[in-house]
Amino acid sequence: MNAHRNRKSVLLAVAFVLLMLAVVVLTACGSPAPTPVPTSAPPTTAPVATTAPVATTAPAATKAPATSAPAATTAPTTAPTTAATVKPDFGYYNGKTVTFIVATKAGGGYDAYARAVAPYLQKYLPGSTVIIKNVPGAGHIIGANETYASKPDGLTIGTFNTGLIYSQLIGAEGMKFDLTKFTWIAKMSSDNRVLMVSTKSPYKTFDDVLKSSKPIVLSSAGVASASQTDAEMLAKALGFKVKMISGYQGNDSDLAMLRGEVDGTVGSYSSLLHFVDEGDGRILLQVGAKKVPGLDAPLASDLAKGDGEPIVAILTANASLGRLVAAPPGVPPERREALIEAFQKAMVDPDYVAFMKKGQLPVDPAYGDEVDNLIKHALNVSPSVLTQIKDILSAAAGG
Repeated sequence: MNAHRNRKSVLLAVAFVLLMLAVVVLTACGSPAPTPVPTSAPPTTAPVATTAPVATTAPAATKAPATSAPAATTAPTTAPTTAATVKPDFGYYNGKTVTFIVATKAGGGYDAYARAVAPYLQKYLPGSTVIIKNVPGAGHIIGANETYASKPDGLTIGTFNTGLIYSQLIGAEGMKFDLTKFTWIAKMSSDNRVLMVSTKSPYKTFDDVLKSSKPIVLSSAGVASASQTDAEMLAKALGFKVKMISGYQGNDSDLAMLRGEVDGTVGSYSSLLHFVDEGDGRILLQVGAKKVPGLDAPLASDLAKGDGEPIVAILTANASLGRLVAAPPGVPPERREALIEAFQKAMVDPDYVAFMKKGQLPVDPAYGDEVDNLIKHALNVSPSVLTQIKDILSAAAGG
């Protein structure tokens, strides 16, 4: 009896052991392989090491690639609604001086915009001092060169005109910068370009200019300035004769018209309006997406035909790039963001807005990546149009 019980106990024990072994084997076979730990977790937001995105265009995190910052193709000009991926380093500017280079002499439109905004940049870069440095010459090339070559520490910014876009397209001499590599901060306005003449000139309407057997004599800041390139391109596109006299900086052009040295000039509407208001000038033509309210002068886009149409289209698009502001290449992202936010706040400051309105200076800003994209778009012209631009400017320079 005892032997039978012992045998039964042994069998039960063996069965139990076999059962446990089966459970272990089945568990091991059914378990999924462990997930390897990634060597580097993918970012959930756009990386900041390559290009700092503008505060106004924070992209959706799920769309941000892991290796490069996203391109802001449709950046709004309003204040940001989402957190920027780069935190602005306002503390860096406390106790420091920011040099604002103006690529023309004192007294012109670029100088007026820079001096108007400087106190508000100081306000929104707490503890900073902003000084204006006028660096005129070579149609804004010298000032742009100095801005580009400055130390990329966020303490130097510059403003220069859109004529340099054409200079880069044709490879003008003296340029030591690449517009696509600047650290773009802002543009402060959109401003129609206009052809204005002195009331002492024989031209009463633009039709008079078209019918004249003599070339209209226009002043410019330099061969690479917007006042010269725009005039030469308009003359070719619309079919009138022009003679350019360069070297007039700031308000020198006004004096030249009053002395009868030139018939007129091409410039931004806001810069030339005072001359009209004082009874010394009349506007014959305007270039822009739409007419200035109350200004009856015809739009160039309404007059252009054939090969002239793409040239006028480029001039019209570039009229939106008013009062550009850039820093040298390589400014640290957190300092770039501080400069951008300071401009954003300055542009909507009630006192600044009131001052600009009183001075009839238009304010239509854009910032950072949006400006960068606008510049690159302006430089991306078709081969046929590029050939036209080169032919026009080369012929005007006697090349």
